[in-house]
Amino acid sequence: MTTALRETKEEIDLEIKREQIIGQLKPVRTLNSGFTITPFVAVVDELSNLKHNFEVESILHIPLEPFLNTLEDDPDPNHHSIQEMHIFKFNDYTVWGASARILKQILDIFEKK
Repeated sequence: MTTALRETKEEIDLEIKREQIIGQLKPVRTLNSGFTITPFVAVVDELSNLKHNFEVESILHIPLEPFLNTLEDDPDPNHHSIQEMHIFKFNDYTVWGASARILKQILDIFEKK
């Protein structure tokens, strides 16, 4: 968790306190680098003034429920070296890879409720 909190601050300038963490998802491996990401879920009051560093392409502010309803299988055959590959769409953006697999876990939690 310490690494996740530090990386969140470094990569998007968002400071999260341990008491804001409400859960942990299953680890996700990145396709290209093979790194393992351990995702955490936090509740934050405000998301203003976020700034991304060179490791983050962009920051999207997306309404969660409609966004999760855009789930599709990833059509790119080069992305299928990992069993479950999905994409989510928002306007002109496509979220894929590890980010999409993390979001799919959140969708699965909502569908169980």
